[in-house]
Amino acid sequence: MELLQSALLNQVPGLIHGFLYPGNHHNRNANLSFKNGPIETVRAARREACGMVGIPPEHLTHVYQEHGTVIWIVTRDHRGAGAWTGRDPIGPGDGMITREAGVPLAILVADCLPVFFAAPRAEAIGIAHAGWKGTLGRIAVRMVERLASECGIHPASLWVWIGPGISIRGFTVQEDVWKPFQEAWGRYPECFDKSTRGIDLKQINRLQLLEAGVSDNHIEISPECTFSDSRFFSYRRDGAGSGHNLAVIQKNGDGSRPG
Repeated sequence: MELLQSALLNQVPGLIHGFLYPGNHHNRNANLSFKNGPIETVRAARREACGMVGIPPEHLTHVYQEHGTVIWIVTRDHRGAGAWTGRDPIGPGDGMITREAGVPLAILVADCLPVFFAAPRAEAIGIAHAGWKGTLGRIAVRMVERLASECGIHPASLWVWIGPGISIRGFTVQEDVWKPFQEAWGRYPECFDKSTRGIDLKQINRLQLLEAGVSDNHIEISPECTFSDSRFFSYRRDGAGSGHNLAVIQKNGDGSRPG
């Protein structure tokens, strides 16, 4: 099991975050999703992963990801939903926001983008699952808007990390996906490779964040491509049996170990 973190988010006091991945995509013992592994194997992997960031694995809090734009406001009452069996997430959705300490928000990804959000002193945090459908539906913008309306966080003060996910080299598409992206974002030709019909989901999410008012120097983009880098689980490369990487973020209040 290996861990990646954002240099940007590491500057936010009272914040825990990380992207956990196998280090070798053949290592199925490091799969973090109950959908694609025996329950005890996944629990063991979650214990190891959570130990790397100092979070109790039974506290991981999930929604049922459905490639949409529904965002949940999460409280301590939700903590642990989906953590230990995968059968009891909060509900269907692809984004979570909380103002409460000690509630680790977690999403599972295997090419889709994890997008992490934090206020300057972790007054509020959020995480989004941005696949191509979520990106087309502008889930990153919706997260910024909800953080403003629900938590009073001005967009320009947010810190955002677009974590490891598929790159333009790996995300090549057919006309049914290419056309709506061209209609919505074709004014940014740098986000597209017409020769391969490649789409740069990371840059499109960055542009959405900028248009929503997030400062460019408050956005970090992970260069890692889950499709081309064999350290990561990748659905597009390995098929439906692929394992899943885990993205997690938690506000820690006074900066002490969560309890």
